[in-house]
Amino acid sequence: MVALKTGQPAQGVMGVYNPRDKAHRFLRINAVPLPDSAGRPGQVFATFEDITRRKRDADALVELRNYLASVVDSMPSVLVGVDGQQQVTQWNRRAQEETGLLAEQAKGHPLEEVFPWLGSLPAVGEALAHKRTVHAPRLPRVVDGTTRYQDVTVFPLEGGGVEGAVIRVDDVTERTHMEEVL
Repeated sequence: MVALKTGQPAQGVMGVYNPRDKAHRFLRINAVPLPDSAGRPGQVFATFEDITRRKRDADALVELRNYLASVVDSMPSVLVGVDGQQQVTQWNRRAQEETGLLAEQAKGHPLEEVFPWLGSLPAVGEALAHKRTVHAPRLPRVVDGTTRYQDVTVFPLEGGGVEGAVIRVDDVTERTHMEEVL
């Protein structure tokens, strides 16, 4: 045991297999060396806490978080989450492609700073202020010298004591051109 060899307290997590119930368990171990009469560590006082349920819950939470991130990233729309002060909290792959910014670069920054044209839209503030969905259809935007049309929908977050919104941006340029032709 490390505490006995080093003479220093030690802690860690250890996986063990229990042949009695054929289950794997996870134990948190805390060990404190106890000196003998000469002052050298001779014994160890150790506590073991079964953290199997906590570890499995944490693993399930990570799995759920990864699943939801995969769902959000697979969307063909730009999806951006903001808090009540319009600071970015969520940023999907399509938002990254549109702006060239990684999620880590965008999160925690003002929307207007990382996605200027989107952050300047009144729809975002309106949805947050009035706690209602706001739709801004066919917004023209010049991208690389070409006019693109985008539908923007801002969905306020509801419940759970969370204030913020999810912004969805869909490129409707082709649909708009088809409607103009017809």
